[in-house]
Amino acid sequence: MRKTHTGVAYEKIMEELMKAYVGSEIIEQVLNIEDLEKDSLPMRYRLIALGFLKQDTLEDLNDNLINNGCQPLYARSSFETTLIYAFANRLSFPEWKKIAKVCEEAKNNWEKSSDKQMFFRGKYITLRDLEEYVLSYSEKNDKDLVTKQITRVLDEEIRALGDDYSRFFHFYISNLQEFSDVREKTRYYFCKYLYYYILSKIDRYKKCVGNQIPNQEQLLELLPLKVESKLRRRKTDPEQLMDILRECAISPAAIFEEFNYYFFGYVSIDWVDLMLENISDVNELKDSQVEMIANYLRNSASKSELTQINEFRDKELVQNRIELLQKDEENGVTNRKGENAIRKYLRGDLDIDRTTLICFLLFWGSEETNRNEINISEERMNDILDECGFSMLRKKEPFDEFVINYIKSSDPVSYLMAEMDRYQERGESFFVYEVYSRSGSNAKEIRKSMSL
Repeated sequence: MRKTHTGVAYEKIMEELMKAYVGSEIIEQVLNIEDLEKDSLPMRYRLIALGFLKQDTLEDLNDNLINNGCQPLYARSSFETTLIYAFANRLSFPEWKKIAKVCEEAKNNWEKSSDKQMFFRGKYITLRDLEEYVLSYSEKNDKDLVTKQITRVLDEEIRALGDDYSRFFHFYISNLQEFSDVREKTRYYFCKYLYYYILSKIDRYKKCVGNQIPNQEQLLELLPLKVESKLRRRKTDPEQLMDILRECAISPAAIFEEFNYYFFGYVSIDWVDLMLENISDVNELKDSQVEMIANYLRNSASKSELTQINEFRDKELVQNRIELLQKDEENGVTNRKGENAIRKYLRGDLDIDRTTLICFLLFWGSEETNRNEINISEERMNDILDECGFSMLRKKEPFDEFVINYIKSSDPVSYLMAEMDRYQERGESFFVYEVYSRSGSNAKEIRKSMSL
């Protein structure tokens, strides 16, 4: 498969406007202008403002949001739960504004006096961290994990409170731990399918290696976990393997590189860095590996870097790269945007938009990451999208049409390549390129705009 479209900017489809979490400042701005169709304002908040003006019911507003490609109000957002209460009780904009201000003050006081971070607290995210997060929001059903309905329960409770403000404030304060700066259901599915993905790789490793000493190729099966140094040149009882792996850090860089390889079939310079992160000295590598890595480093260098790089012999060049990576890891530095995005998705620092979620579900939901066997059905994809508050797949939307055809194709790889060629011929960017590039979570902007 051909290389490198990674530098092409990925253009989000229009409905991704809905992921821009602004807040009451935008709503108030819309309410104070005559033209509610002003294009500079996010569609989602224009519709919420219009809902206040029309005195919409909560059902009317959510239907209007969904019909315009936007997410309905989300009960686990500390900001939007006040909107749900306001529209459920047909409150005016000034009435909602007073409630929102009191709630924001309560939230700020709570955050100052408590540790709101329940998961992924350490410097590194381990497999145990991921497992604890997924299991905490899941219920076991046979062999599968079924998501708990926290968002739905909160939504139903808000609707049942009535117009007694004191009951709402008690509800709000009692559930502060459940609120999230990102859409938690989307984060949950991202983490759940990553967890399944890692477990499937562990199962294949155990079947292949047993209690023998693994070779380098077998260890690559576990690349999403930083485990090589613990398993290399040693026998491990398969029964004890999970105990070892649970304490290993997850590698967001390796996950993103495997995502790239799944869709595009190429090895990038980031993949080379991943190989070197587990090496402390160039002499641990074979001569053929040194030559290959040195060639990658030279081929990926800019013109300004190439003159200096060519002064080094292969071993010197690779050793310099190893030392640079070690220094960056000690300082917590990385320039890999995809790696950073995945880390922030896991920690709940970035929202996961609809396009990104779908692309990663296709990757993790494949049959043993074989691009010729897509194991996640259109029905299952729609169930997840609906649970996350996203619109389900629509054949009239170009991206959705691609997803549906990709899932159903008897030869997904050929279909993918043909679609990429078609977009390139038209001079357009393909959907999957840099899906993470515009991820954002504007929690700070919410808090700022709600300081009324």
